[in-house]
Amino acid sequence: MKTTRINYLSMTNFICFREKQEIFFDKLSNIISVVGENRDAKSPDSKIKSSNGSGKSTVAEALYYAIFGETIKKFGKNSQIIHNLAPDGVATVECIFNNEYRIVRTQKKTGSSVHLWKSNNQVWDKSTEITRSTKVETDKYIVELVGLSSEAFVNIALFSDDQKGCFLECDAKAKRDVVEALMSLAIYRERQEKANQLVNSTKAEIKELKRLHQAIEDNLKSCKDAYNDSVKKDEQWKVTLKQERDNLIKKAKAKKEEIESSETGTELLLYQEIQERIPKLEKEIVKLEASQEILKKKIEATAKLLEERRREQGELIANLKDLNRRMTFNDGEVNKLIQHIKDLQENKHGTKCNHCFGVVDFSNIEPLIQSDKDKIKEYNNLIAVDKQEVKVLQEVGNKRKAEIDTVENLRKKDEESYRVSDVSLKKLRADLTRDLSVKEPQSDSKVLILKNEIERLKTEAKEKNDQLASGVTPFVDLIASNKKRMEDVEVFLAEHENKMKESEANIPYYEYWRIGFGDNGIRQNILEGIIPVLNQCVASWLQPLVANTITLKFNSNLEEIIERNPPDGDPYVYSGMSAGQRRRLNLAVSHAFADIMAVSNGTRPSLVFLDEVTTNIDPMGVQGIYNMIQDLSKDKQVFVTTHDHDLLEMLEISDTIKLIHEGGKTTIETIACKK
Repeated sequence: MKTTRINYLSMTNFICFREKQEIFFDKLSNIISVVGENRDAKSPDSKIKSSNGSGKSTVAEALYYAIFGETIKKFGKNSQIIHNLAPDGVATVECIFNNEYRIVRTQKKTGSSVHLWKSNNQVWDKSTEITRSTKVETDKYIVELVGLSSEAFVNIALFSDDQKGCFLECDAKAKRDVVEALMSLAIYRERQEKANQLVNSTKAEIKELKRLHQAIEDNLKSCKDAYNDSVKKDEQWKVTLKQERDNLIKKAKAKKEEIESSETGTELLLYQEIQERIPKLEKEIVKLEASQEILKKKIEATAKLLEERRREQGELIANLKDLNRRMTFNDGEVNKLIQHIKDLQENKHGTKCNHCFGVVDFSNIEPLIQSDKDKIKEYNNLIAVDKQEVKVLQEVGNKRKAEIDTVENLRKKDEESYRVSDVSLKKLRADLTRDLSVKEPQSDSKVLILKNEIERLKTEAKEKNDQLASGVTPFVDLIASNKKRMEDVEVFLAEHENKMKESEANIPYYEYWRIGFGDNGIRQNILEGIIPVLNQCVASWLQPLVANTITLKFNSNLEEIIERNPPDGDPYVYSGMSAGQRRRLNLAVSHAFADIMAVSNGTRPSLVFLDEVTTNIDPMGVQGIYNMIQDLSKDKQVFVTTHDHDLLEMLEISDTIKLIHEGGKTTIETIACKK
């Protein structure tokens, strides 16, 4: 269990403290009476001394401000915590906890600052300062180090001199907020709020996307209408152009028939046809001549390639023959050597050699046989190499032969094409010569006029036909532009629809987390889980406070059920109970929460402030308060502020902090330590 131990506190120009006042907590026992005397308060009876306004509750206020940068009592402005006699207008509070962390807070009229150090040997300088870049980040880090939020600290370490802010005085929502703060459930509330924001923003986004979707669809319809209209106009333009062309051809045909009806007209029309055919013949002749030139070059290149391939094939065949002769020779040498070995092996030791007729010595024969075998091996290796080379050359030869056959076929095909084109070219040249020899016949003026009219009509018809064949119309650019615009809008619409689907798909997910982090989700589950523990702790603390004569339990909605013990069927109503009873119940609840916090967070403060805890409590109840103080002091320092004489008598053996308020300022005059 981690304990956040407060070691030291000093206050300068803070509320009622003018000069620097210090408290060394490690020098105090676990029960400390906080008493005060306000010498500025005037009383008719000089023997009566007032303790109100001496600054007893300001000690807890200063500690709370040092740690969290806030005050328990709400001041109109933070600058009001500065003592009105402060010469520099600056209030300073210093706190040391866990013997290694030091906090110094200053409050000016223009703002506040905080500095934080960490040192095991109490060295507070730049080398040990761990202040974060901003005040907010430093405050957050201090909360992490202390292990308690400001709300948790108030509820488990500070008990004020009135019932205001006590748990049972809160409404249902405030109770839940307190418990969630104590259990550090704020993160889930933040996540719920984040989920709410996501749901609302996503729904708003979807609404806007739907509005834009309709606008995009309207725009797409407009684009499609424009595209279809331009396509329709383009088609109509082509139909009109075809009709105009056909009308020109029809008129030319009528003019031709009119010429044919005259005696000289037929000859003139025939001549005209010949004249129209001459450019076509000339064009075809030029085309064929160019084709023949290409074929001629191809044939020459093919012949050259064919000659080269045949030469290479001849060289390859010659190489194969040389290899075969060499393999035959080597094979013959091997056979000779094999026979020589046999001959050597037939001779016997001591007999005469069949060749030299000398005496055979077997020791001389073996080396000869081994020498022949080595030569046979060499010849066989040479033969194997030659065979491999022959195989490679044969494969190359086969490929070369296939290439030669292919080239030969191409050459024959090109030669046949050249022959056919040559025949066609001769015919065209003959036709051209014949047509050029035809002379223009004599014709009258009427026929000439008709002839010129036919030529004009044909020219116009050709122009319109060429225009149709080119595919270029006055609407081509407009169609392309409208199509591009339509496709762009379609792509944009698809992207927009995908975005809208993604947003709609996120809604169930965000709704799930909104419910999960909501009041009836995980936070409710955690609360329901701690209610039994809370009730047990409350019962434990009610034992010393009310001698177990009253029971208090909370249901899952944190509604209290207060009964007599033993129950009589007439439960208490909290608001109808006496102030003393309510005070003791709130003390039990407060300390029950402290126990739960210690278990839940693994952290507890080393002290608790009880400010006027016996207010409205009868003498029997005071004994219960004292019993509670004794229980609390077992593991923490208990600071008790009270006017109750009975409780003061019980606390006589405790340490005492006495505060004197005089001349508008408070000083800690004596600290009596009775350890």
